[in-house]
Order: sequence, then structure tokens, then C-alpha cells
Amino acid sequence: MDRMILPNLFESKERQALYQLICGVRLIGKHHMVEKENYIYDVTQVVGISSQDKEKSRSLTREEMVMTMKNMEDIKKLYLAKFASKVALIGGISQQETIFLNMLYKEIEVPEEF
Repeated sequence: MDRMILPNLFESKERQALYQLICGVRLIGKHHMVEKENYIYDVTQVVGISSQDKEKSRSLTREEMVMTMKNMEDIKKLYLAKFASKVALIGGISQQETIFLNMLYKEIEVPEEF
């Protein structure tokens, strides 16, 4: 079902912010990097994150990323949280990943239930 919905769900800037977020979580965790990278690759394929999106994502400021994520519809925020949490969970979530994601989810107002 996700493979049918996700390629058209996110706008370009949202895909860029999502990509930077999941790559950032991977770097914070610093463990099971290959497995995390494989999952990130899977996300890019399912969501339709292009090489152009990846390139453009590098120029996003923190403020742009946060505002882009904060302005997403709730369903998009839930997918974003799902992908970022899964990256963190691969190999066992670290305290730094937990702190970062909890802070971010609160800041961008990810719904606690849907």
C-alpha cells in the first residue's frame, strides 16, 4: 500500500527534508551503518527521493527543514516519524537518537495518535 501512496505524497522540499533527517539520524547513531544505509536506500526508492532531491537537500538550512516538516500534513509527519524512528531502531536505538527524535517530534508537532 505504501508503495502506491508514497511516491506522490511528498512534495520536493518535503522529500529533501525527509532525506536529510534520516541521514542525520544515521550519523547520530553511529552504529550498524550499513544496515541503516540500506534502509535509507529503501526509503528513497519507496518515497521517490531522486538524486536531484538528495543534492538540493544539502543546501537546506535547519530552519527551512524544521518549517518544512512542521508545515506537513499530519499523515506526512507520521510517515516521516516512522522512517526516522526505523533508522534509529536499526541495531538498537541510542540515547542520542532518542533525545534528538523526541525533541524534533515535539518541535514539528508529530501527532501522538491518528
